[in-house]
Amino acid sequence: MSPVPRRLQVVALVVLAVAGIVVAASRVHVGSSAKNEPLVRRAPDRSAEAELVSTPTGVPELWIAETGKPAIKVGRLEDGEGVKDNFAWSALGTLLAFETYDLEGHSPLTTSHVWVVRRDGSGLVEISLPSPNERFSTQLERWLDDNTVLVRATLLSGGDVLYTFSYDTKEVRLKSGSPTQ
Repeated sequence: MSPVPRRLQVVALVVLAVAGIVVAASRVHVGSSAKNEPLVRRAPDRSAEAELVSTPTGVPELWIAETGKPAIKVGRLEDGEGVKDNFAWSALGTLLAFETYDLEGHSPLTTSHVWVVRRDGSGLVEISLPSPNERFSTQLERWLDDNTVLVRATLLSGGDVLYTFSYDTKEVRLKSGSPTQ
């Protein structure tokens, strides 16, 4: 296999740069303040960031960009589902947790869900509560370490229940509160 000519390498770099500018320009930022500043969360080591942006129709999307790599959209959002502005990196920045919600918003008790994804966009997992509360919404509280996230569920009784989720084992465990109705 012969080496790629230098001129072709330069042309390829220019095409990639222009494509990156077009993609960046097509994303409209979701405001974090009245000034419509972008919502960006940097990984603890500052080598990656998560950014909440809005499509031209106003649907929020979450993107992850690692230094020196193209930004990727966090996948598997369904039609009618958006991303809340509550998203956070794990302690070492290897995982990102975020909340999605039903854009129709029928009930706050059943329309919000916490997801966890690796910083490269792979390994997306929805946190599902154990029975009998699997139908209830989950809200992101905080990371406890680089693998364990704390989520909250508000049950019909009005009480809050805290659960931990281990990304490595995919286990959800009761931390505090009564999980029965």
